[in-house]
Amino acid sequence: MPGKKDTNLRSFFSQPKWQFWLIRGIIFLSFVIWMLFSLEYDHRIWLLLAFFLGYSLVAFILTRKAQTKKEKLYFLVSILDIVLITLAGLMTDGKESGFFFLYFLVVPFGSYVAGLIPGFSLAFLSSVFYLSINIKDFAGLSISSVLVRILALWALAIGVGMVVKEMKYSRSKLMRMFDILNQRTSELEKSQAQIETIYETSRTLGERLNLDEVLNEILNIVQKILNYRFFSIFILSNQNTLSLLGE
Repeated sequence: MPGKKDTNLRSFFSQPKWQFWLIRGIIFLSFVIWMLFSLEYDHRIWLLLAFFLGYSLVAFILTRKAQTKKEKLYFLVSILDIVLITLAGLMTDGKESGFFFLYFLVVPFGSYVAGLIPGFSLAFLSSVFYLSINIKDFAGLSISSVLVRILALWALAIGVGMVVKEMKYSRSKLMRMFDILNQRTSELEKSQAQIETIYETSRTLGERLNLDEVLNEILNIVQKILNYRFFSIFILSNQNTLSLLGE
């Protein structure tokens, strides 16, 4: 049985908000590591880093507002991330740039938070950018390597999107079942309260000897407990005649 700490950790990372900021941290760390260990690099990479920090800060401010639709915001930021990764790849080692592997973080996340179709769109956009960057040196590329990367990216996006779609359907179905269960429980509690009231009233009814008091109690049960607005009480005599006792 997993410990409480492990359960809390899984719950922490299963939330889109923390996944989003974890990806922010990984992208930022990728820039820092590359700057520290690269012997030569394009100084315009600093502009990219400033751009990344800028729109990440805007995203942080927007996520603090209750009216912000988080799914759309995460999807738009994922598009900016793809553009950023593409430009970083251009400014570093081109087709050999390690920044391209960040696609495998951004695209599945977009599919997770926004759904199958948006995730498919992100995978398509990443593929187009990746191919357009390497088109000039296409002859020197390993076709199998490129296809494997693109297909893996699409498989991740589609797989995650389908899983999330199924999860949302199961959650919706479960919520409907809870609503029906709550409704049935409420009806059962109401019926139980009515039965208890009828029982208590009937018990006291047996202690009354006056016919008028008995009739008043019966009328009270029918009107206030059974919720009938109009009703009458008749008695059938031995001569098969009906006599009105109350209404």
